Amino acid sequence: MVPSRWEEPFGTVAAEAMMRGTSVVASSTGGLAEFIRDGDTGLLIPPSDVASLAEALLSLVQDPKRADRVGMNGREFALRYLTEDVFVDRFLSLYESVRSAGIAPVKSESQP
Repeated sequence: MVPSRWEEPFGTVAAEAMMRGTSVVASSTGGLAEFIRDGDTGLLIPPSDVASLAEALLSLVQDPKRADRVGMNGREFALRYLTEDVFVDRFLSLYESVRSAGIAPVKSESQP
């Protein structure tokens, strides 16, 4: 459960829960809304909406098969897109594309 009231840049708690196969209920804001697909890899609720939060949690408690399905979908997504190896590979790919495009690094004022 990640009922953030403000935008989170990423949402590590949600990603960790997804890795474990735990159903995630999170606010539909910031980075959370970018990697949680509502009803598929987790449940998204409006920020600060207590009634929606209660409804989402209750829906998973009352339907354990749905909770398991959402949790497993989240795990599959996390293992495919949110692992350290995936992030490192994406970073290296981005670095290589910048390097091969001949884009010079930005020098700070303190550099000669």
